[in-house]
Amino acid sequence: MEFTIDFGAWNGVFAVPCSVVDIHLKLAGESSLKVLLWILRHAGQPVNTNTIASELSIAKSDVEDCIYYWVKAGIFSLSEEKLTPGKTMENGQLPTPQDTAPVAPKKNASYQIIKPEKAPQLEPEAWAERLEGEDIRFLFQQAENILGHPPTHMEQKELVDLIDWFAFPLDSILMLLQYCKTTKRKGVRSIHAVAVEWAKEGISSYEQVEEYISKHLAQYDHETAVKDAFHLRDGLSEKQKKYIANWFGPLGFTIDMVKLAGDRTLDRTNSLSFDYMNSILESWNKKGITTPKQAMEEKHPSQKGFSSGTASSLDKEEIDRLFAYGTIDTKGGKG
Repeated sequence: MEFTIDFGAWNGVFAVPCSVVDIHLKLAGESSLKVLLWILRHAGQPVNTNTIASELSIAKSDVEDCIYYWVKAGIFSLSEEKLTPGKTMENGQLPTPQDTAPVAPKKNASYQIIKPEKAPQLEPEAWAERLEGEDIRFLFQQAENILGHPPTHMEQKELVDLIDWFAFPLDSILMLLQYCKTTKRKGVRSIHAVAVEWAKEGISSYEQVEEYISKHLAQYDHETAVKDAFHLRDGLSEKQKKYIANWFGPLGFTIDMVKLAGDRTLDRTNSLSFDYMNSILESWNKKGITTPKQAMEEKHPSQKGFSSGTASSLDKEEIDRLFAYGTIDTKGGKG
């Protein structure tokens, strides 16, 4: 006798850790639960945050924050872009303080959501009690004004960690949040990354934070000005950021001079080569050229004749630059 039993939706099932229901059902946000269920449903399949974001109609940065939450909760463990069951997932137990103690960072890790400097996980009762503190209430209220929304559970945990784990003063934390908002650094991971950087550099007081923010906001403004000037949509590489810092810092050029150097680069190479642009600005700096007028008065190589058999230093410099950056071939043709 052959027969088939149809359980309908129950034909395909997957396990969910009891702690998710017992503890996190009340604490985790809607997006965090959606991301967890989606990951569990697709266990063993190669997936990425872009796919999850598309499937659930959630921003990619929010998806990463959700994964960050479940890693901190002990449900998952993340190493070298591979998501594996955490200790809570394996044995149904909450992580012990030893499990959540800081560990040494792995060298050459290609990607890691959780930083090694992470705070221990509070028990639900201790967490609820901590939320009643006047300092936490004040912080959450001010954070809502800055973020434009009530802090999510993940944001709440990070804010509490900034006080209890990183030991930052309240005013420094609020400045950190405002800095992340101004520089469009979204999500818990961005807040945590800045906090870790400050901790490593010994930055915590109001004066130290103010100095850091002033310096980095100036750099952010310079990078934004360059991106706007040349209509760059993609993010800047670290090398490009270093160039920009040098142009506006030690070299002391304005955006007008940088734009002029960029325009000349485009005219001569048909591409926006930061290496080539940097060589122009370095050359101007050596010659004491600091204004667009002085740069325009500088004789263009095409205005110099080569028929006399002697080329000016400017001609030679320009030709060397074209050869150096691959914009002219050995037959004399411009590439």
